[in-house]
Amino acid sequence: TTCFAHFVRGQFVQAAQANVAGVVLASMCALTIPWCLLSLVTGKTWPVTNPTLVGVAMVLTVCGLAMALWFLRILGQLT
Repeated sequence: TTCFAHFVRGQFVQAAQANVAGVVLASMCALTIPWCLLSLVTGKTWPVTNPTLVGVAMVLTVCGLAMALWFLRILGQLT
């Protein structure tokens, strides 16, 4: 998306203007890479004991934020 394109170029303000939820998702993805490498090297999912639960929480957080922002945009167009 436009948000990810701005994010990977370090243009965080433009990324947030395009989609705030996308910035959160891109940040989570960026942080997941070193976490996966650390988990690979150590053989443990540091410091997470249940990675499935954390993954579901991350997805629900981004989806909830995206829906809330969408709802706010719709409300802004109605007024």
